Amino acid sequence: MNILGWTHWRILSVEEHTHDFQITAEQEAVISCCPHCTSPLLYRHGTKPQLFMDIPIRGKHAGINVIRRRYQCRKCLKTFLEPLHEMNEHHLMTKRLVLYLARESIRRTFASVANDVGIDERTVRRIFQESTKDMQAEQKATCTTLGIDEVHLLHKPRCVISDISNRRIIDLLRDRNKATRTSYLYRLPHKDQITLTCMDMWRPYFDAAQIVLPHAQVVIDHFHIVKMANECLETVRKALRAELSDTARRGLMHDRSILLHRYSDLDESKRLIMETWTENFPDLKAAYWLKERIFNIWQESNRLQAETAYQDWRACIPSHLEEPFQPLLTAMNNWYQPIIAYFDHGVSNAYTEALNGLIKTAQRNSRGFSFEVLRTKVLENGGLQRIARPAYRERKLLHADVALLHDASPTASQT
Repeated sequence: MNILGWTHWRILSVEEHTHDFQITAEQEAVISCCPHCTSPLLYRHGTKPQLFMDIPIRGKHAGINVIRRRYQCRKCLKTFLEPLHEMNEHHLMTKRLVLYLARESIRRTFASVANDVGIDERTVRRIFQESTKDMQAEQKATCTTLGIDEVHLLHKPRCVISDISNRRIIDLLRDRNKATRTSYLYRLPHKDQITLTCMDMWRPYFDAAQIVLPHAQVVIDHFHIVKMANECLETVRKALRAELSDTARRGLMHDRSILLHRYSDLDESKRLIMETWTENFPDLKAAYWLKERIFNIWQESNRLQAETAYQDWRACIPSHLEEPFQPLLTAMNNWYQPIIAYFDHGVSNAYTEALNGLIKTAQRNSRGFSFEVLRTKVLENGGLQRIARPAYRERKLLHADVALLHDASPTASQT
């Protein structure tokens, strides 16, 4: 059996060792003319053994020792080696190994891939850079809903640009400065087709979008509003605990985890505990239900109902709780229209927030890499969505079904 899977190659020997395969092979085809002057007047001028690495075989490194023929042209007197169409002579490996390294180095570390194949890590890094040099132009495509957020990478906040409508990452910028984002958005192709921009309450994001995309509606992700509601409740809870004795404080054990849950998500035992606390501490009860009513606003079906629910919520805040809830009130006053715009479009930045977590995972798996390499890995993964291939048995069943359909077709029966 030809262990290489190439029909026009002759296997001379195969040696299997503990960690590798050593294969000696030569091409069966013989060159017919000189590549310099196309003269057919050639004669053999010896051989030159060359080692080319190949993809792993049965989990072991694979090296091919090619017995390569040398020729000399009688007409132009030039000496040359026979061409090897399956080999990448620049990297001294098979072309299929180059493709394997380019694919695997996107989702794995360079050191891991190099160890599997049996080559130097720098070679994997070089092939990765060669395969992704044109990646940036391919990533830029049209979208209708733009997501802007930040993620902390390599001791610095970076800006993440995503296409929410198509659920893919567009780019990962070096920083989140206003000038950087504005310049990038100006270069974004087909930006006139962007109708919505979703972001958090960071003024430079808003200013950049207003300058470059004045026609696009800005929508503030409501996740940050409900998060602030939880933080306001935390402020009330901490202030209350600070005034209690140690004995009374022990009676509120695990109060934070219960109070931050939605009331509908609590089981009977936790509801009983929470209701006992809130009956004994009226301020805690009022703060908890203020938090719950803010969450309920985002369940309204239209903008009018949401605005009415917010005004009712605003009116029922006790005067002595306005101070702990002031950050939320200030945010709603400053960003009211972009926040309420959610009910007109139903868009959130949840996909971009999920991307941030996946980008951090990519960073943990790529320790020691520069920002440029990490950015390339993230963009090459197209949003870091793993495309699962069907299991081997499922593929075999699929091929069998296709064969049965072919045999049952009228054309097949006629033949």
